[in-house]
Amino acid sequence: MGVIDGLVTGTFIVEKAGRYPLLKNMISVEGSFQTTKTVH
Repeated sequence: MGVIDGLVTGTFIVEKAGRYPLLKNMISVEGSFQTTKTVH
């Protein structure tokens, strides 16, 4: 995760994702995000 010009960006990976109680079919989820950073 890093801050560039007031923007916060990052990536994530969730391995062995699934829905309980049906954890027999697990998947991997990858994503990214970007949002602005505000200071109070």
